[in-house]
Amino acid sequence: MWGSANSQESIGISPEMYNEFCFPYYRDACAPLGRLYYGCCEPVHPFWEDVRRLPNLKKVSVPRWCDQRLVAEALRGSGIVFSRKPDPNFLSVDQTLDEAAWAAHIRQTLELTRGVQVEFIVRDVYTLHGDLGNARRAVQIARREIARAYRD
Repeated sequence: MWGSANSQESIGISPEMYNEFCFPYYRDACAPLGRLYYGCCEPVHPFWEDVRRLPNLKKVSVPRWCDQRLVAEALRGSGIVFSRKPDPNFLSVDQTLDEAAWAAHIRQTLELTRGVQVEFIVRDVYTLHGDLGNARRAVQIARREIARAYRD
């Protein structure tokens, strides 16, 4: 059985406080799960030493505030999925998608995650300004960048 855990309330606390006041409860609550997806919009890198010890960890959320390089290096060879949440502002702030910037954003993740299982999950897009074409184009660009990264 898949389960999900996150700790948005721990943003701003020290890794030592997380270790003492959060980790033991997450560890115990997650132990019965067959597979665990950890994280949401909070950066996991400050607490990585604890997060990596969660039982049955299979996917880790990597939002825009997370140190992608640190998490990618930690996951390399682990079989744990790097679940990238690209910056939703590319799709919801401007009326028109900045295609070059979006492509560079996706490419950066792909470069950092060579040898790591990676998935992209676009969340928290609150408006497309009535234009679904931007979302379609973003998917096309992401697929193009993925194809290029894995062809090389």
